Amino acid sequence: MHSLTFKLALAFVLVSALAVGIVAAAMSRITLSEFDVYVQHYQRMQDMMGDQRMPGMMGQPFGPPAAAHGEAEHAFVDAVNHSLWLAGLASGLGAIVLGIVLSRRIVAPLGRLTVAVQRIAGGDLSHRVGISGKDEIGQLATAFDSMAANLARSEETRRHMLADVAHELRTPVSIIQGSLEAMMDGVLPPTPANLASAHEETRHLSRLISDLREISLAESGQLRLELSDLAVSDLFIRGIEVNQPEAAVREVRLQAEVGDSPSFVRVDRDRFLQIINNLIANALRYTPAGGSVTLSADGPGKDGILSGMVRVSVADTGSGIPANELPHVFDRFYRVDKSRTRASGGSGLGLALVKQLVEAHGGSVWAESEAGHGSRFSFTVPAATSWSTEHTPLASMPPLSSRRPGVS
Repeated sequence: MHSLTFKLALAFVLVSALAVGIVAAAMSRITLSEFDVYVQHYQRMQDMMGDQRMPGMMGQPFGPPAAAHGEAEHAFVDAVNHSLWLAGLASGLGAIVLGIVLSRRIVAPLGRLTVAVQRIAGGDLSHRVGISGKDEIGQLATAFDSMAANLARSEETRRHMLADVAHELRTPVSIIQGSLEAMMDGVLPPTPANLASAHEETRHLSRLISDLREISLAESGQLRLELSDLAVSDLFIRGIEVNQPEAAVREVRLQAEVGDSPSFVRVDRDRFLQIINNLIANALRYTPAGGSVTLSADGPGKDGILSGMVRVSVADTGSGIPANELPHVFDRFYRVDKSRTRASGGSGLGLALVKQLVEAHGGSVWAESEAGHGSRFSFTVPAATSWSTEHTPLASMPPLSSRRPGVS
């Protein structure tokens, strides 16, 4: 009684029975009425011809319609009514069969959807409904399969992330634990150098945890931004100053370029510098000695940049990124060079954090590269709504090499 198939079939039967009953009753009444009209017409014709009797009436004259029917007329009307009811009964039986067939065809896809939902709820994210069609049920099945595919990808990403987090956390913790145990056992003397090495691992562990937390906050939309209007040139100077020592060690030229007119952005200063520092650190890591890393900015309206946005780019002269790797460079814990160690290749969170911070500002980020010809990482952020004219463009600032030692 609670089956949708039974309810649909019963609905078809009741509707069909009601329709057949109404049609049969109406046709019976109409047939009798029309037959009476015919008989009266025939009687008038007989009267005009000399009051002749109508065959089959047993010699009785015509009277009112209700009394004008003889046996032959009654037999005719009964035969018509019998035929109508037989046709109605046949139509009703056909409607029952058709109703059952149609209800099953309607309910069958819903049954497959129910099974798919139960399989997904049970953890089988690979199950698909596999119903195609342009009707509402087909669209529902397609949307369900798309949802299941997204859930499967999310689950796969979550598993990989947990494995990567465990691996990244295990390495510094193992080093710290081993160093402390060696010092406690007297195998390793607690010299400043050994303590500094253990302390460096704690710093790396702290940075890793901090990056993971910020990525989580950005993805959930809970990352707080303190926006202000700033000159890109000033932010470039700060980013170069912070990364200049590392560039000097690697013998890489770190420089900046701005357009003819200075660009101003509306960003969170610390988050923007975090984006720049991560991109510069990534570029330095993959740029050989003698190469260069260049920061640049273009204002709204140039080279297809959306109105109200500023494009910032960090380009290097490194080995480049293979085309098949480009779509994944902003994934968590992803390294283009799988052979690199954590020390030389980073934790794989820097670019993932860049993506989340840029999107938190309402911008977008992308990478362009050609193997053997370096890479360019670009992102957009909102242009400033207002700014002061007191900012000094980077082009008029004294060279960095004259303000602090290192590679310019």
